[in-house]
Amino acid sequence: MAVRRAALALLFGLALSVWRLGPGDPLTDALEARLYDLRLVARAALAPGPPVETVVVVAVDEAAVARLGVGAPMRNALAEAVTLLDAAGAAVIAVDFLLVEETEADARLAAALAASGRAVLAVAALPDAPLADPPAATRRALIESAFAAVAAPADAPPPAAASTAAVPSPPLAVAAGLAHVNIVRAPDRVLRRLPVALDLGDGVALPAMPLETARRMMGAARGEMALVRGEGVRIGARFVPTDAAGGMLIDHRGPADRIPRVTLDALLAGGAPPGGVRGKAVFIGAAAESLGDVRATPLDSDAPGVASLAEATAQVIEGRALDDGPAAALATGALAAAAALIALLAAGVRRVGWAAAASALALGATAAVLQAALMGFGLVLDATAVALSFAGAAVLGWAAGRARERSAAFAEAAARARLEPHVSPLVDALERFGPGVDGDHDAAVAFVDMVGSTTMAEAAGAAEAGRRLAAVQARIGAAATRHGGVVVEVLGDGALVLFAAPREPADSARRALAFLRDVAAPAAGAPLRATAHFGPVAVVDLGSEGRRHLTVAGDAVNVAARMQDVARRLRLAALASAPLVDAAGGAADARPAATETLAGRRTALTMLALG
Repeated sequence: MAVRRAALALLFGLALSVWRLGPGDPLTDALEARLYDLRLVARAALAPGPPVETVVVVAVDEAAVARLGVGAPMRNALAEAVTLLDAAGAAVIAVDFLLVEETEADARLAAALAASGRAVLAVAALPDAPLADPPAATRRALIESAFAAVAAPADAPPPAAASTAAVPSPPLAVAAGLAHVNIVRAPDRVLRRLPVALDLGDGVALPAMPLETARRMMGAARGEMALVRGEGVRIGARFVPTDAAGGMLIDHRGPADRIPRVTLDALLAGGAPPGGVRGKAVFIGAAAESLGDVRATPLDSDAPGVASLAEATAQVIEGRALDDGPAAALATGALAAAAALIALLAAGVRRVGWAAAASALALGATAAVLQAALMGFGLVLDATAVALSFAGAAVLGWAAGRARERSAAFAEAAARARLEPHVSPLVDALERFGPGVDGDHDAAVAFVDMVGSTTMAEAAGAAEAGRRLAAVQARIGAAATRHGGVVVEVLGDGALVLFAAPREPADSARRALAFLRDVAAPAAGAPLRATAHFGPVAVVDLGSEGRRHLTVAGDAVNVAARMQDVARRLRLAALASAPLVDAAGGAADARPAATETLAGRRTALTMLALG
């Protein structure tokens, strides 16, 4: 049954992994997006990303928009900014503005772009920008900026070309390189992915602006950048992985302000970002909400879109990659199966409290592995598949554990029902031995005897003697209860008392010593004499003719009984064996009484008086 449950948990985990890595569904996709964001937030808290040193942002804020608008004055300001950045030694100047409408300032901006020779302009597929046949020069510029090599599996369908696009005005398109700035719009509108290519038809696939900028920063020729559809982009020896749809995960390492930034107005006034711009990639883009390019990211609720493009560029330059491809899929399947097995075992622990604690620890360990995969190896495992596998197996294990508890309780109740009522206290005591009562177990055994019972019976008569014996047994039983013992046998004027706690032998021995002191203390009624020993005992059934009579037998019982003779001869009320005192860890009131070889034994026994 356990093997069957384990196999079921494994299959469940693997099936969920296949489902999540295959078709998926909107509900679990949304859950996975949130779990991915949570891991990025945790990473930013545990290991914040250092300041970016390869990329700078020139932010066009609300003040610049209010002063310049979005027409010719803005393009004149952009031209001046490009000239300043070029003179300051910027390695690449990426302009994240859609400069579609031609203005009288385009000639000046085109001249600045051409003079730099290191600029890249934005292209985007937009629903409200028809893709008319561009001028021949613009078409050539698009082709010259496209991927030089595109590979795809033989059975892959042709990519869908953009039906609409916004391209720079003709004077600008031929003055700089071109790259697209589209993003993947998630249902919750959080920016997590960037499509690495924009297909414009006729085999023209335009790279994303971060990839084109990174290529230039890395000194790779255009022919060294190749698109492998469904897998990623190769830039020289570096590979940038994507999902099957061509989306690259943006490795947001911290809030948007970790990227050095200067406003456009400050730049034009002679300012510079921290660390300058020499040898760096500079992105000029909108930070003003009125320009509509402020987006939520896993770490920011309102980050400028240009900051995410800059982050993606730094990611490629630095060789950082988040991979949720085949390697992550294999790791997801393995972790989902392992998590299912661990959850099955943890939740199946018989005690409810232990099961809950074990399950919590197992869940924490699973979450730690998910986080470690991201932080240590850049692998984005499907946390939803792992979590659902864990939850399903935990439910299965919990149900199995509770079923075992109910079965054990039923078996225990059935066993109790077969016992006579008078032995049930003994059963309660014997259960302290553990899951079963078969075999030998160390325990403390005490014998109690009434002093002068024969003389009393002769003098008092039968009825009165019976009342006095009943009082003695009540006194013994009360003392046994006070000290956690159970009366196993009633022996007329005495009793056999068991103190069983095999998991804590010192405790059972201490309770037996306390019992000896209690019953031997002066009290109203007949005086009592008590002896006790510690050693192995076994449960035996002395019943006959269908009736059960459980008791304990063994060397400890025999020794405790023989010690009564020594106590009687020495006139001692409480006599304990040395093994009992040793098991209890000593007794302050114990004093040597005798060392003798008891009848029927081969070795001498040291005995100590109490009190």
